[in-house]
Amino acid sequence: MKIRLDHEKSQSVSELLHALDPLPRDQLHLTDSLCCGMKSFCRIRLKLKPKYTRRTAGIFIKGLMFDRLVEEAFHSTKKSIRLGPSLGTPDVIDGLNPIEAKHTRYHIRSYKDMPEKWIQQLKLECVYCQVLRGWLLIGEIDTGLITAWEVTLTKTEFDAIRLDHLEHQEELDEALKYEGWNPDKNKEGKVVHYQILTPIVKECSSCFYNYEDGCPKRPNHV
Repeated sequence: MKIRLDHEKSQSVSELLHALDPLPRDQLHLTDSLCCGMKSFCRIRLKLKPKYTRRTAGIFIKGLMFDRLVEEAFHSTKKSIRLGPSLGTPDVIDGLNPIEAKHTRYHIRSYKDMPEKWIQQLKLECVYCQVLRGWLLIGEIDTGLITAWEVTLTKTEFDAIRLDHLEHQEELDEALKYEGWNPDKNKEGKVVHYQILTPIVKECSSCFYNYEDGCPKRPNHV
């Protein structure tokens, strides 16, 4: 008997599992405002195929499994909501309120233990759902503990978040659509906020587009 690790099969199955992601990838999403603008550029304008390392594949698959469990528990299916040029897709909409499911290896005992992006994402989902309240549902992989964290916005906070997000997404959409991708001007000759397409280097190590002939601004190209 011979047993060996089949790297080619491992990669093909990994890509098959990633293909289960139901979200359309040819347009802007809510979360594009929370990460490096080059990711949406690579996905939408360059139409690059994401490549997964064992680390990123593992994170994705565990997250997908947890999301599916939550959806099944709530008898819910993902619903996309449009705001300006982008879509928001909460994991669950309970009544009118969004529930965003997250998983982690760490112990979450205070909101200060959470990544700030989680909170920002839920606040944006509240904006897309036009409500002031939502929940982060966090599953701890090691302990099995499930906790629900309620986030409530004031109307003033809601309005400010909505305005800032719309401005950011519209600028990003404008920059992505500009033919020739001139980083300084759009079709009307207005200055484009170039910072949007400046790479966030700390995200490069886990980026699906950080490979040879991938992102044109990957670290060795910056």
